Amino acid sequence: MGGVSAVCRFVLFWGVAASIAGCIPRDETRSSLERKAAQRIHTFLWLHEAAFTNRMRTNLAEIVRELGAQYPGDLHEKFRRFGTEAGFRDSFYDRYLFAPPGVSNTAIHGEVVLVNAEPYLDDNNQPVRIAIVRGGPGYEGWSFHETPEWLIQEIFRQANVPIPQKNSVPGPPKRLASKQADNRAIGEAVQMYFRNLARDWGLGPGSWWMLLLASIILFLAAITLLYFIRNILTRR
Repeated sequence: MGGVSAVCRFVLFWGVAASIAGCIPRDETRSSLERKAAQRIHTFLWLHEAAFTNRMRTNLAEIVRELGAQYPGDLHEKFRRFGTEAGFRDSFYDRYLFAPPGVSNTAIHGEVVLVNAEPYLDDNNQPVRIAIVRGGPGYEGWSFHETPEWLIQEIFRQANVPIPQKNSVPGPPKRLASKQADNRAIGEAVQMYFRNLARDWGLGPGSWWMLLLASIILFLAAITLLYFIRNILTRR
């Protein structure tokens, strides 16, 4: 009976372990999230151009307010998972900068309207920025590209224009800011640790959860081994 009980406990133990592993979030990659955010901003810019013809666009927060849209809290929270590499401190809008008029290049088929304020690493660990480009009228005239940092630098250099610097813009609503403060705890610290570990080991940006899963499995395996060793020793 003792042997059957031990087997039952073993199966139950690893069943719980599998359930925990199944609950580990598998984040979309940084590039995927950047493109998702760019798609939304791209739509905002197109709608604003259609509603406010010939208006200069220099402030993303103002554009969103004038369209009657809400602060993009969902994107805010998703980028927050990247910790110090999120690209902003208080406001999601800080992640982007409007380019001065006339910054264009044939490589991107139009005029650069907006870029990431800071480069980020793509799925191949290469520094890139999203560039939202206007190449013609209407929705079809707008596009966005994940552009290598060296090309961004070259485009602005050829235009004889410095890349804009970050400015402080209004942050998220107070209720959202309070929720964010409550959510930044041990989970974020653990996630950032494994993200940095994956980066240091040369793994892909989305591989952090695999390292976390491997650590959990090794921890549970060690406990299981100690459990069986204890059982063997107590029977002697």
